[in-house]
Amino acid sequence: MAQASEAYPLNNPQPGYYEQDPIDWTNATIAAIHTLLSTEIAPGEVYGISFSGQMHSLVVLNQRREVIRPAILWNDTRSSEEAQWLNHEFGDKLIEITGNQALPGFTLTKLLWLARHETATYEQIAHIMLPRTMCGYR
Repeated sequence: MAQASEAYPLNNPQPGYYEQDPIDWTNATIAAIHTLLSTEIAPGEVYGISFSGQMHSLVVLNQRREVIRPAILWNDTRSSEEAQWLNHEFGDKLIEITGNQALPGFTLTKLLWLARHETATYEQIAHIMLPRTMCGYR
């Protein structure tokens, strides 16, 4: 019946690094819903709501389920060394189990990067989510 979208910033702190604040996603989702309900459609006409979102971006939360760093996005290449290491160490076995070779855009390589480069953040991780899961959760 209707659709809406909202913009939010993309952070590129250095070449190959792409991040966004997951709170921006949920705030934009809420704003889009408010736009629809105020201009496009009456609340009584709503029978369902759907949203789509990206995969393979890493959202990390602490024990209180609070976001503890900006999400590392799917197109971020900072974990290239970790992907190469996984492919070297596990090669065909990794492909046999997962159906894929390791790529920098995948969640596991990003987690390994955090363990190596942001140890204090890594040690706080209690939950991980993908962007669309985070929006649904919030």
